[in-house]
Amino acid sequence: LDEIADMTPETQAKLLRVLQEGEVYRLGGQRPHPASVRVISATNRDLDAMLHEGTFRADLFHRIADWVVELPPLRERRADIPTLAAHFLAAACAERGVRPAGVSRAALELLLAYPWPGNIRELQREMARAALFLEDSELLESSGLKPAIRAAPPAAPPTLRSALEETERRAIRCALDDCRGDVTAAAERLGIGRSTLYRRMGELGLRDPALA
Repeated sequence: LDEIADMTPETQAKLLRVLQEGEVYRLGGQRPHPASVRVISATNRDLDAMLHEGTFRADLFHRIADWVVELPPLRERRADIPTLAAHFLAAACAERGVRPAGVSRAALELLLAYPWPGNIRELQREMARAALFLEDSELLESSGLKPAIRAAPPAAPPTLRSALEETERRAIRCALDDCRGDVTAAAERLGIGRSTLYRRMGELGLRDPALA
C-alpha cells in the first residue's frame, strides 16, 4: 500500500476491520470471506505528527508498524545516485530496444548536485525521459537532462567528518534493520554499548525504532 497516510478515515477504518477480523466483503456481497494478508506500506509523510493530530488512526498504525524501516531521501544518500541512474536509464532504454553507453561524467556531476525534491521517483522519471532521445552506444550527456538539473549549483565536496558520519549512519541503520529495531541487539552487533548507540543515534539524527 503506497502512500498509506493519504487514506481517508473511512478507508482506514475498513482496512483496520480487515486486519482485525480477517475477512472481507465482496462488492455487493452479503457474506464475509476469509482473508489472510500481509501488509507492506509506505509513506513520505510524518506519521508521528499525524497520530498526534488524530488524522491517522493509532490502532491501525500499531497493526501495520510491526517493523518500521526509515529510508532517507535521495539527497541524503547521494552515493546511491550513480547506481540508481544507471539502472533506471538501462531499464527505460531496454523498453525501446536501445543499449546506451551509460551516463557521462558531466551528467553524473549534475545528477549528484541536484536536490531531487521528488526523490527516487523523480530520478526514475528523468532517466525515462532522457532515454527517449538516446540511441545505441550513446552516452547520456548533460545536455540531455532537464533545465532544472542543468541549473543546479555544484555540490559542495564532502568533508572527512561528514563522510565518516554518513558511514556510521548507514552502519547503524543496517544493524537496526537486521535486528528488527532491537537497539540492544544492534549495539551488540556493532560492538558498542547500548547507551553509546542511543547517544550516537541522537547525534546523527536517527530515530529510536521503539518510538517510530
